[in-house]
Amino acid sequence: MLLSLIIPCYHDAAALRSCLASYWSCQQMQKCELVVVDDTGGDEELDRLVPDSCANANPPIRLIRQQHAGASAARNKGLTEATGEFVWFVDADDELSPHTFACLIPWLESFTNDIDIVKMGPLVLNQERWPEPHPNESVVTSVASIAQFSLGALDHTTYIFRRSFLQNHHLRYPEDHTILEDSTFILQVLQQTPTVAFNPSFRFYYYKDHSSTRGPWSKSEQQERWADIEAFFDCFHSAAQSHSWLTPLYDHYFYLHLRILTVKGYPWKQLLAFRQQAASASSFYYGHRSLPMRLLQSVPLHFVFYLLCQVWTRTPIHRLRRY
Repeated sequence: MLLSLIIPCYHDAAALRSCLASYWSCQQMQKCELVVVDDTGGDEELDRLVPDSCANANPPIRLIRQQHAGASAARNKGLTEATGEFVWFVDADDELSPHTFACLIPWLESFTNDIDIVKMGPLVLNQERWPEPHPNESVVTSVASIAQFSLGALDHTTYIFRRSFLQNHHLRYPEDHTILEDSTFILQVLQQTPTVAFNPSFRFYYYKDHSSTRGPWSKSEQQERWADIEAFFDCFHSAAQSHSWLTPLYDHYFYLHLRILTVKGYPWKQLLAFRQQAASASSFYYGHRSLPMRLLQSVPLHFVFYLLCQVWTRTPIHRLRRY
C-alpha cells in the first residue's frame, strides 16, 4: 500500500461524501487506503455512508471506532491502524480536488527512502478555482525554505509523511489541545529532518469555513483556547531558539494571533500579557511589515484597535462575519 488517507470524523458523514468524491473516482485507488476514524463511538449516518457509497472501493474503506476523544486522538488512532508507506491527514469537512491522485500517486512513487516529508502548495480557499498542477515544479529543498510561506508552512493538510518516519520519531498530535494542535504537530515534525519534497502547484485541498475561526468565542471558549495558544507559542518559541530559520515564521504567527485575540474580544490585560510573553526579544517581525503589522507593533495603536473591536463585537452583524 502506497498511501493511507486518515480522516477523523465526528458527526461529519454528510460532509464526508464530497471529501471522498475524488477517492471513489481515482484510477490509482488500488494503491491507496482510506482510514475513517469515527470519533463518536457509533455514528449511524456514517454506518450507512460506508457500505452504501463505498461498496466498490478497492481496497475497501476502513472504518475505525473510538469513544469521543477529539480529532488529535482520532488522527493518532488512524496512524496506528494505517498500513500505507505514506500517510496524509485529511479533514472530513473539507474537499479534495478531482485530479488529486492522478498527480499525487506518481509523485510519491518517484521518491527514494531519504524523502520523509512531502509538502504541497497552499490550501485552496473558498470561491477559488482548482489551479492547474505542474509535476515538473517538484523539487527537493531544505525544510528551512518552507518557512518563507508564512501561514502555509504549518497547514498540516498540505503535508504527506512517510509513516515509518513518524513512528520512528514518536511523532503524534497533542491530544490535550483543542486548537492549534495541528500546527504544534507540524512544528515538531519539521525539526526532525533537513529536507522536504515540495511542489507549490500541487494544491489539492479545499478548505471550508470552520467554526473555530468564525464568530465570537464565549468566555469559556476564550479561556480554554487561551491555554492552548500559550502552549503552542511556548513550543514555537523553543523551536525558534534551536532553529533560527523559524524566527520569521514565529513572528508572523505572533502577529496573526495578536490580531485574532484582539478581534475575539480578549481583555486588554490579557492581550498585554500575550505581547510580553510571546513577542520576540529582538524584533517584532523580521519580514515585510504590512500596515496591520505596523499598527499592532505600537501598543497605543493596538489599544485603539482594541477599543474599535470592543465596539464592533457588540453589534448584531458581528456574529455573521468571518475573521
